[in-house]
Amino acid sequence: MYIRFLRNDLPRLLRGNPVPRAQMWFHQDGARPYSSRDVTNCLDAKFPGRWIGNTAPGDRKWPPRSPDMTPLDFYLWGRLKDRCYAEPPTTAEDMQQRIIREWRLITPRELQRVRRHFLKIIHFVIEHEGHKKLRKEKSNGGSCGGGIGGGGGRRRIQRVQHI
Repeated sequence: MYIRFLRNDLPRLLRGNPVPRAQMWFHQDGARPYSSRDVTNCLDAKFPGRWIGNTAPGDRKWPPRSPDMTPLDFYLWGRLKDRCYAEPPTTAEDMQQRIIREWRLITPRELQRVRRHFLKIIHFVIEHEGHKKLRKEKSNGGSCGGGIGGGGGRRRIQRVQHI
């Protein structure tokens, strides 16, 4: 199923994207379906030398179980969940419309803050040769120490330290 998405749906979804395909990077997490030889070969063909994941070669290998290093995990899903569930949904269609509305409300400025925070995390991990220790604390606000997203009441990354 995932391989069908990569071969059929992803090219259609990327059509019209202002970033040329030759400059795009593809990032996937460590879910088991993403590690098959077919998936790896497909990504090598569609994003040669420009994809990141648990089964990527060399320095593009992504650390397993690292949601604090994935913008979709540390920012987007918490933001959408917090805003879409601010009031109980009435129907499935109501929830779909909320998700679409909240997705469209994400501003370029907000994404720039996420990008800056993500780069800080990446530079820290590189500086410390991939070793990190996370201290999590209860939060009254943002989903990470940089204060960039939703996540009220969820646990957040307060500080990243060398082990």
